[in-house]
Amino acid sequence: AHGYTGRRRPALGAHVPAGALPPELTASRRLRLLRRDDAPGLVRGPAAAVVPVGEREGTHALLVIEREAAPDAAEEALLLGVADQALLSLSNERLLTAQREALSGIVACLGRALALRHRETAEHSDRMTSDCAAVGRALGLTGEALRDLTFAAALHDLGKIGVPERVLGNRGPLDSDGWRLIH
Repeated sequence: AHGYTGRRRPALGAHVPAGALPPELTASRRLRLLRRDDAPGLVRGPAAAVVPVGEREGTHALLVIEREAAPDAAEEALLLGVADQALLSLSNERLLTAQREALSGIVACLGRALALRHRETAEHSDRMTSDCAAVGRALGLTGEALRDLTFAAALHDLGKIGVPERVLGNRGPLDSDGWRLIH
């Protein structure tokens, strides 16, 4: 914003209702020059170059650059490239979200498998998960670090799925064969 006069602008990611946009705007990946009268909810200055980010119905965002005149060929190529990078970023974020959800689902399934195999071990893992999450939060962990801690706690006894019931249910000291199976 250096060198430009200050004025109130919508926040990055401002929502403009689809009905406030000309229908042909999101119908293709073309750069368009719009005047304030064409899309008053979108164009704040006299005019703006607008590039849809995405393809046709998949448009999730618009790149809006306020300006007085249409961009030249080099500027248009640059703006289209920026829109492509924004689309790639949105696509990558969707993939990462799906990956995180899949990982959480896998951990939950493994926890259920452990519960079917040995209820006491699963209950212990649930307590460990809850306690570790509380300690992690108290230590200031957030996001992926806290998620990884809770996953580790939830899965720390997963190997017991392969241990025979006679060893898992043993109430006394383990014999050498039992210790071998646990290890």
